[in-house]
Amino acid sequence: MNEHNTVEKMRRMRMNAMASLYHSSLTDNLFQDYSLDSFLSMLIDAEWESRQNRNIQNLITRAGFKQAASAADIDY
Repeated sequence: MNEHNTVEKMRRMRMNAMASLYHSSLTDNLFQDYSLDSFLSMLIDAEWESRQNRNIQNLITRAGFKQAASAADIDY
């Protein structure tokens, strides 16, 4: 199985962050610096973080806040 098919299957399974990192790792030969376990862990962590961030953004959007705010904006 070649890399293009692997990336395409990841995208079809909606693992877009994992597919992007996998593709860039192959392009930049970064996968050679890691063991299989470390490389797989890195791919899974990237997908997990992407999904968590997307979920938080969806929750913020659905909340319908009138103004954008952050903890850094609070004056103590």
